[in-house]
Formats: sequence, C-alpha cells, structure tokens
Amino acid sequence: MISSIAFLRQQNHIKSSDVIEDYALDLWEATQNPEKFGIQLDQAEVSKLINHGASPRGMGMLLKAARVNAWLMNRSDLYPEDLHAVFHAVIAHRLVFNTMYESRRTLLSRELTSQILKTVAVPPKKI
Repeated sequence: MISSIAFLRQQNHIKSSDVIEDYALDLWEATQNPEKFGIQLDQAEVSKLINHGASPRGMGMLLKAARVNAWLMNRSDLYPEDLHAVFHAVIAHRLVFNTMYESRRTLLSRELTSQILKTVAVPPKKI
C-alpha cells in the first residue's frame, strides 16, 4: 500500500508543459467569460449565466487532479485528456450562477463544462 506522502510525490513528477498550462488557463478563463469563447447553451443565456467562474484556486485543483489522472494512467506527462477527465468534477461546483439559473445548476453546469471542453481549442498531443 502506498502512503499519502509517496502518492503526492509521485504526482509531482508528472510533467506539464507551457502549452498544457496555457490550455488550462484558457479552460479557466472560459469559466469566467464563456461568451468570449463563443460558448452557447440551449438551456440558458450565457451572458447572464455566470456571476463568478472558477477561482484561481480552482484552476490549481484542476491541474492537481489532472496530474493524478495522468499518474493513474501510468504516464509521466500531462495531456489535454487528463484535464478533460476531471474538468467537470473539479470545476462544476466552483461556478457561481446567477440566481435565476441556480435551480437548474446540475443540468447547466454539465452543459457548460461540456461546451467549454468542446469549444476551447485543444493543443496538439505532441508538445
């Protein structure tokens, strides 16, 4: 059995690149200003949906969770699919919706995070 400290050390050895970190920043920025990225939703007016997107701490958690995913996949490098695998779970509860949309939070957060992943340009895998 692996200790907590050993587990954390192994995650820290997962390498990231400037390109992946820029992509993570774009994903984060899309939670702040989805309309800037041309994101559209069927169920809500995007310009009125978000009061506050994910915080900088949320972005840090996204990168940590993505590193865990890469580690679980026995890789030493971080790839876009690692961010995708954890994006909704890490980001959805960090969004602050306008009160008129809050009653549909579960549906709208899933639709928004899906659209962000579909819309924000993914960097090439070979970085």
